[in-house]
Amino acid sequence: MKITQKIASNSSNGLQRIREASQDGVTLCFPGVGSAFARQNDPTCLIVAKQGVTLLVDIGATIPRVLSSRGISVCDFDYYHFTHSHADHIGGLEELLLFSHYILKKTPRLILTEEYRGILWERSLRGGCEHYENGAFRFEDLAKLIFPSQTAQSPREIYEVEVEGIRLVIFRTVHIPTERDNSSSKFWSTGLMIDGRVLFTADTCFDPLIFEH
Repeated sequence: MKITQKIASNSSNGLQRIREASQDGVTLCFPGVGSAFARQNDPTCLIVAKQGVTLLVDIGATIPRVLSSRGISVCDFDYYHFTHSHADHIGGLEELLLFSHYILKKTPRLILTEEYRGILWERSLRGGCEHYENGAFRFEDLAKLIFPSQTAQSPREIYEVEVEGIRLVIFRTVHIPTERDNSSSKFWSTGLMIDGRVLFTADTCFDPLIFEH
């Protein structure tokens, strides 16, 4: 497994270089490693690549610009996943959907649970994406949605999916400290286990239950 924090600035065809580096296994790259309000290092964002297949985890509002400065288009990834709905994690998603639809004439593939599908569309995306010149879009008009299978309900929901050799276990996390006792009915946030080897918690409180379960 290879881990890279930054992609060289102004590199040409940066994503192709990541694809090539992933031929022997999982490669991780972090275009952003900062906080929601960081003026440097940009919001946390993760590129996962395995045998040439790429997954982008979270697209904060500044991430399309960050990727572009490194020779990568936010629209070039094979799959996308979003851990929760704060702007530093989904702020660039509207650009991905609309640019893909109107300019590239392609449909991005989003991995998300059926429950989060409703939360993401109704509470975050619908206001900016629904209306167009001939009527109204549904989420499914703008993206191909891939729903993982739920494999556990208690003490935390767990979901699993495999896409072109990349295995993901998606688990609920506790992002808001005051909601620690009942995460299932509160703010939707998740982490990832990638190929059984990499634990990516995204935004979470200290939560020993993740490791115990």
